[in-house]
Amino acid sequence: MACQGSLSPRSRDAERSVAARTGENGEVGDGKIFVIGVEDAVRIRTGEHGPETVRHGVRAMWGH
Repeated sequence: MACQGSLSPRSRDAERSVAARTGENGEVGDGKIFVIGVEDAVRIRTGEHGPETVRHGVRAMWGH
């Protein structure tokens, strides 16, 4: 789960809570959530940098 833009501390806590609950099935291997800062994003194909590189223009293509 990734979030874009800035969130209030309450929103960040809520997002982490939802991720933790929905990712838990009570089995070994449920995993961990790492919350880290991102310095930059690079679109490899074009060499672009910045937040626009993580936005998809066509949502219908996600998962393909």
